[in-house]
Amino acid sequence: MPTFLYFAKKGLDIPSELSKALSKAKIRLISENDLEKEGEAPSAILVLGGDGTLLRAAPYAYKLDLPILGVNLGKFGFLTKLTLNSAIEILENWEKTKLYFDEREVLNIFYQGKSFVALNEGAILKGPAGRTIKLVVSIEKEGIEEGWFEVLGDGLLVATPTGSTAYNLSAGGPIIHPQSQVFVITPICSFKIQIKPVVIPMDFKVRVELPSADDEVHLLIDGHTNILLSSGARVEFKKGEKRIKLIRDPRRGFFLSLREKFGW
Repeated sequence: MPTFLYFAKKGLDIPSELSKALSKAKIRLISENDLEKEGEAPSAILVLGGDGTLLRAAPYAYKLDLPILGVNLGKFGFLTKLTLNSAIEILENWEKTKLYFDEREVLNIFYQGKSFVALNEGAILKGPAGRTIKLVVSIEKEGIEEGWFEVLGDGLLVATPTGSTAYNLSAGGPIIHPQSQVFVITPICSFKIQIKPVVIPMDFKVRVELPSADDEVHLLIDGHTNILLSSGARVEFKKGEKRIKLIRDPRRGFFLSLREKFGW
């Protein structure tokens, strides 16, 4: 009997048609709280809702090396690409269905000896006081510094190609095809207007230092992990050691999503 780790948008019930498909395939659902009790690892992760719910599941997908089956029952759903009908088709014949994957690069983010996983982005942001913050950005490859620059403004973000259509896009960054081997560093409301987003190869490492902090400064990871940074903080971003697999409908590609979601 296959077991799926299950995430759903708060207050969302499983649609009856989907419940029947799960029963037909004899798929059992467990929550993240049940993981330690399980003797065997789950086969996949089922996400019902929108992109925020999928981002909450992403660290589990990375750690356990599980594919994500994301069903769009939210408002936007750029990452949760599968329609309810497509998901039912896949689940009803789970053991026999040929699966198609989008393999997405992630960021490993390091701060104070702890590591975090971001499918979309890590953002360093000023707090509620609203004062401009100063960040020093260094870019290096294989331990050799390629260069550095300062950002004065509301903060900056480092985004994956997957995250390029999220916060990065709202901050004026470019859309990047999800199979591209790059990251983007995007300043947020830079005081110096000549400081623009920069796209760098994925094998580079980005280090962001906060020389001083008179007010609150936050590290926000994929919109759900919020860490208060101290003065002198150093945050490092680099390519993840493995990718996250999103189960996709082969009839629906990236540019179709751009047309549907952004009106291209």
